[in-house]
Amino acid sequence: FPVTIFSDKRLKNNITPLNSVLDEIYNVKPVNYSWNFDEMKGVILEVNKNASSYRIPTDMNSKEVGIIAQDITDGLKTGLLKELKIQGQKGVLAVNYDKLSVYNLKAIQELYDLVKDLSKRVSKIENKKDYE
Repeated sequence: FPVTIFSDKRLKNNITPLNSVLDEIYNVKPVNYSWNFDEMKGVILEVNKNASSYRIPTDMNSKEVGIIAQDITDGLKTGLLKELKIQGQKGVLAVNYDKLSVYNLKAIQELYDLVKDLSKRVSKIENKKDYE
């Protein structure tokens, strides 16, 4: 289901650019997985009871892709992305994928800037060779 969040500039204060996130994003490892049904049983009952906004798996046998919530704080250098990890019911961790997509966008922009810089440097080297 699509998620829509208000993003109008008029609704925001204290707007500042994000700092570099590339090193942090690099340390969050995407994985393939399937759900552990025995562990999920109690969590699903608790989530349903509290009418939370968590996405509940409908097919425990389906192959999924995602990240492991524990990796968000365990492997990160500065803790910049700690806000992505959410402590859920019964101590089960969740991930705020909405915010993760913004950090991914920032990381892509940083990579683009690096590629542009490297391309310029390579062009200079190639042009220098042409004149030798």
